[in-house]
Amino acid sequence: MNIKDRVFSVVPRENSGPMASNRFDFQKNWAITKILELHAKPGDYLVSFEYHDDIIVFDSSSDPKKISFYQVKTKTEKAAHWTVNALIKRESGKKGPLNSFMGKLYDNIIKHNDDVLSLTFVTNSRIKGKLSNDVSCADISGFCCNQLCDKDLSTIIDALKAEHSLNDLGNFKNIMFFKLGELDINHHDQLAKAQLADFIDSKFPGAKYQIVPLYKSIFDEVRKKSNVEEVIVDFETLKRKKSISRDDFDKYLEVVTKNSSIESTMASIEGRLNAEQVSVSFIKTFKRYAKLFEVERMNYANRMLKTVIDESNLIVKASACDEATLWATLDCLFAEVKKTIAAASFIEDDYLRTILLFHFYEQ
Repeated sequence: MNIKDRVFSVVPRENSGPMASNRFDFQKNWAITKILELHAKPGDYLVSFEYHDDIIVFDSSSDPKKISFYQVKTKTEKAAHWTVNALIKRESGKKGPLNSFMGKLYDNIIKHNDDVLSLTFVTNSRIKGKLSNDVSCADISGFCCNQLCDKDLSTIIDALKAEHSLNDLGNFKNIMFFKLGELDINHHDQLAKAQLADFIDSKFPGAKYQIVPLYKSIFDEVRKKSNVEEVIVDFETLKRKKSISRDDFDKYLEVVTKNSSIESTMASIEGRLNAEQVSVSFIKTFKRYAKLFEVERMNYANRMLKTVIDESNLIVKASACDEATLWATLDCLFAEVKKTIAAASFIEDDYLRTILLFHFYEQ
């Protein structure tokens, strides 16, 4: 049995319940920064949301061998730092004590054994504790559990042994990590947006784009996938409905290269339409819809529009429409799309024509 089958042979823990909106948004924004970190490297990945843990990362979207598990937790600015005791504290539940934060992370080792690459506790705050070299945990941005001083390490190990009725935790201390001071509880959206802008500027230097709609489209996609509550029965369903892969994120970024040239494309189309003496009223309408399309092509939350954009693009690429003028070719494509895509009937006709003109010129 491979990892794609094994991960579904284990029933995920029940969700602990609704999270305060700002804290849940913090988790989504941290997920975006994690995706940016993974995407900056050459390897494949698959980031899954709210499945077995807050966030899990497979080392491949097609043939994974290892999984990394992340618990993302926040504290308000006024709250004290995390203590070791807070990390191992077990709250009371209807059927007995609940797992502690560390206990939930260790539960992934019990369920997934050698498939686990790492466990990470992510927080906007700090942890009160000492490392073996006498450095305070509160003074650094991250550390491995095996770096803790003997006292703090023993406290965690002994508590987990008792929580899970075990005599030995195996390799736990070497694969358990803490990431501290991540983002900011009050400004996580701005920080994630800034990291996205920095990433795009380094990947597409000189590109013209609007960071706000691009960030919002990615954030909405993470939110949509996080909120899927149906039972996931196989890897492909998990990949499609609750995850983002390298290929998915590449598609999100395609709009950057397209939007960076949208003004020149719009000018080329306008020039051609003027040469063919198309009505001034349509050209004005086209220019207005072109600006709208620049923003809305990034809106992954509007599934109907996204379907029309994607499917009409495929039709334009495969179409035999090749008339003597651009306007006649557009009429041919328009008729073909209206006949083929049911959702196209919900799009304003001139907006659909604008979308088709961009598809035609961007081939």
